[in-house]
Amino acid sequence: MKALVYDAYGPPEGVRLADLPIPEPDAGEVRIRVAYAGVNPIDWKIGEGRLSAQINTGFPMVLGREISGTIDCVGDGCRDFSAGDHVFASLDRPGGGFAEYAVVPERNVAKAPGTLSPREAAAIPLTSLASWQALVETAELAADETVFVLSGAGGTGSFAIQLAKSRRARVVTTCSAKNREFVSSLGADKVVDYASPNPIACIRAACPGGLDTVFSNALGDLHRRSYELLRPGGMIVTIGEPPIGGAAECLGVREVDLVVRPDGQALSAIAWLIDRGEIRPPPVREFRLEDAAHAFRASMTGHVRGKIVLSIGKALLH
Repeated sequence: MKALVYDAYGPPEGVRLADLPIPEPDAGEVRIRVAYAGVNPIDWKIGEGRLSAQINTGFPMVLGREISGTIDCVGDGCRDFSAGDHVFASLDRPGGGFAEYAVVPERNVAKAPGTLSPREAAAIPLTSLASWQALVETAELAADETVFVLSGAGGTGSFAIQLAKSRRARVVTTCSAKNREFVSSLGADKVVDYASPNPIACIRAACPGGLDTVFSNALGDLHRRSYELLRPGGMIVTIGEPPIGGAAECLGVREVDLVVRPDGQALSAIAWLIDRGEIRPPPVREFRLEDAAHAFRASMTGHVRGKIVLSIGKALLH
């Protein structure tokens, strides 16, 4: 099978297409013929070696943590899926989704939303699980509470806004001026231009009683200063950026450094929300598998509206 591999840690230009053996599923696993795979910052961060202390799988290394495709075969003991089922899934780190076939534990797989194309479905698993685990499972966001979602136009932020609105919460978010209309269309109640002279003051004025929850999926000054926007006892949930030592304790708030985990049951709940029309997929920008380095570079700008996906099923034609 064709797969995108790193032979050593380094920049995106070091990836190459390689021929690897098609993996066989063990008991409790399914094999998915991959149609599309989502690109996320975690992919190129692992590729650069930033997480080598936590993730050391050796080389050649295949990344890719979210996919859509079709069940190709199932291992012993699998009961929920059959060959031919259209599915989407999140993969354990470092991934393995940037390949024509991926073997995944059955518990990490769900039927793909019937209202989405495979291209759209590939943009959902990892970012939706990040939002679900942050807002539903960790913060237990409730109706009439207020959450600040950083970077509302990105894949994670755009999903988090809609998930929070489905729980009847009030949403404050940041984005660039060009994305204001898009983010507002997702249901955000207050949209602040992060390039404005004092976005923190704008948010504080809109929420004088303090925020119940901050979901920080972006780096920089807004992340560092978002602690001070929380009410006493409020919670900040971070992904991709470790908590600031001592800040939460000093301000009397709670903090959680979230490591997103695969979860097929949660994906099934998310698919239900999508098929009900409560959450719509993000805008998707598609790259060919062989153009993955360009896709990674686009992701590295930090200014992608929605999600980037790699078209992998088409690699069979090359």
